[in-house]
Amino acid sequence: MGKKILPLKFDLVKFMVGKDEVSALELFDNAKITYEGERQLSYKDIEKHLSALRAAGLIEMVNAKLDGDGSLLCSYRLTDYGNSRLKYIPQD
Repeated sequence: MGKKILPLKFDLVKFMVGKDEVSALELFDNAKITYEGERQLSYKDIEKHLSALRAAGLIEMVNAKLDGDGSLLCSYRLTDYGNSRLKYIPQD
């Protein structure tokens, strides 16, 4: 049987484990690999999921800056609460 793929929101959380800071772009690049061929995956989808995870208190924004095009680039990390909820996400 092949590798089980988690729902995107869970995958975003798992990717953050053990990292001090992860940018939305890094999360998107990782998701493109994990969900290769998924046509409905977009950077905007990642931002929506990150917003929901922030609202739930699982992650927090740690950095925000403008890139050369004037777009806002945000970085995130898991909160203590988010780390405590990892037990509910299936492990490999």
